[in-house]
Amino acid sequence: MGRATTPEGFVRPVAIKRVLPHLTHDEEFVKLFLEEARVALYLHHGNLVQTLDVGTASGTQFLVMEWVDGVNLRVLLRRENNRLPLGPAAQITLGVLAALAYAHDATDHEGHPLDVVHRDVSPPNILLSRAGEVKLADFGLARAAGRAQHTQPGIIKGKFGYVSPEAVHGLPTDRRTDLFAVGVILWEMLAGRRLFLGETDHQTLANVSACFVPELEDVRPPVMQVIRRSLARAKEDRFPNARAFAEALAEALPPVALRQTPFDLADRVERCMADAPPDVVALPLQVDPRDLPEDLQRALVDQDPLVVLLRGINRLELKLGLPGEQRSGRDRRKRTRDPGGRRLTDRPAFVERVLAELDAGRGAAEVAEVLNGEGLRTRLGTLWTARTLGQLARRARRRRVAEG
Repeated sequence: MGRATTPEGFVRPVAIKRVLPHLTHDEEFVKLFLEEARVALYLHHGNLVQTLDVGTASGTQFLVMEWVDGVNLRVLLRRENNRLPLGPAAQITLGVLAALAYAHDATDHEGHPLDVVHRDVSPPNILLSRAGEVKLADFGLARAAGRAQHTQPGIIKGKFGYVSPEAVHGLPTDRRTDLFAVGVILWEMLAGRRLFLGETDHQTLANVSACFVPELEDVRPPVMQVIRRSLARAKEDRFPNARAFAEALAEALPPVALRQTPFDLADRVERCMADAPPDVVALPLQVDPRDLPEDLQRALVDQDPLVVLLRGINRLELKLGLPGEQRSGRDRRKRTRDPGGRRLTDRPAFVERVLAELDAGRGAAEVAEVLNGEGLRTRLGTLWTARTLGQLARRARRRRVAEG
């Protein structure tokens, strides 16, 4: 999270998405990232996460994007025992289809089709806000006309359980590839389990290729018929576009499902984020920036400057004795306190952060030092150590494998 400030002093929260340091020298990845920026700047729709700006700082490319205060669909499903009633499942599906219908037909400023295919429609890329909004994120794997470099032969980009049969076999993909992924997600929301997930990636791809779709006995036949058409093995047998898919689904829904409102979805998201207060814009730093170079001078060459600065800011804020609500810190907007004074953290976001830092090559002892410096503690109230972080990471990775 960051904050954008206008010359008049208006401040709004934004999301900053950047290329991680160890990927800045990967030319293909950087080109893919910049392509996302080029395509996303043309896309403006209520069901899409809006890209506001793109830039480069210290050799690292970054995007400035709309901040969505909420959770992604994967997190919501985990809190709902992996299953949703037909009403909210259909509402989420229709929101994603509205986003795809717009993106698939989008043009540039001169009216030339962008020929966008998302290619990574999956639960983590479907964001649900506290206001009941459904927003599709991350066009980082999108294909667009005039891309600088095509996907290398034999490489499948996207999450294996949501790729289409034609993508598995290396055949050309189009908008119907995205519709296949939406059909998979709708089936999974109603079934409460993964559709194609196998014990290995190879088995998952084999299941996608076979494209066997079990019948859901508790789903009314008209809805099941729509799902089956969206999951046809041959793309020619699927819906021709997202609008046709959405219209067929809306027509098949019973009246009770059609009465689902954004307020109902907002309530589910709110329950999912019960321990996370609404995100707020951070106050300006209450520290003297002239004191920060001391930390930079002590930093090692291979240390991330962002980590060093955050550590210095936390040290200075503690020295000033600032209360929690005035301090900065990346996770502070996801914290609250219970009556006993213990600081609570949005655990899924915390675990994802720890895994991201470890996957980026940082040592467990270094990550533990940063967490302790921000005032975060284990569930027992003790300091984080390399050992406890290692245990947390191993459990989280095993859970990821089990849940696909």
